[in-house]
Amino acid sequence: VEVDETFIMPNIDRDTRLQRRRKLHNAEQKKIYGLTKKQRLKLGIKQKRGRKKGTTKEVVERMKMERGGKPYRSEKPSDRIPFERGVIVLGMMERDGKIVMKKLGLDIRCINQENVLPLMKLHIKGDSTVITDQHIIYQDLSNQPFVSEHFSVNHEVGYVIDGIHINGVENAWKHLKKLINGTYFHVSKYHFERYLNENTYRWNRRQEGEKSLFDSFMPFAVESRVSFVNLTSKGEERMAA
Repeated sequence: VEVDETFIMPNIDRDTRLQRRRKLHNAEQKKIYGLTKKQRLKLGIKQKRGRKKGTTKEVVERMKMERGGKPYRSEKPSDRIPFERGVIVLGMMERDGKIVMKKLGLDIRCINQENVLPLMKLHIKGDSTVITDQHIIYQDLSNQPFVSEHFSVNHEVGYVIDGIHINGVENAWKHLKKLINGTYFHVSKYHFERYLNENTYRWNRRQEGEKSLFDSFMPFAVESRVSFVNLTSKGEERMAA
């Protein structure tokens, strides 16, 4: 069984983030000083002096960080707005077999043994050979009751060392990310696990024909009703209330 984790990050470029900060600055300046000279000319309103030029402190700091070559990932996850935070996914794939994908959380601190080991124990049967990378959470994995042997691959040396690799689950990550970027374009946090379930369904039955997949899918669609509330995050808000 190959075990690995990955980040599903939103595709937000540098210019988009700077543009967002400039909009915040313009909104703040509009509250204090009103419309800009350009906006007043466009609307035919009499000119008014006092509108400040430049950027707010937040925009300046953002521009320094972006133009200085400092990577955006170096920021703490708590500094990012929720839309820009990535989702961490754990994958467990039997060699030449099926795969299980589970969402761990939105923070890198969720990659720990308290979250990962229960999922591995639930989905990996006893006396299995487990292959991972050299992440610290996989240390002493051979002491777990469901593991007979544990091998780890050092990716700093190579991706295949003495026949040991996790290229199978890495291949699954590649297909998942291409599906998100090329088909979905946007994946909501509310339905994220459903996207994972769909991709898992596709991967585990990839050897079957379209007719077999269609025949197995249709019984679930007959006499099933899904309300708009359940399709949106409003359903979660109502349950919380």
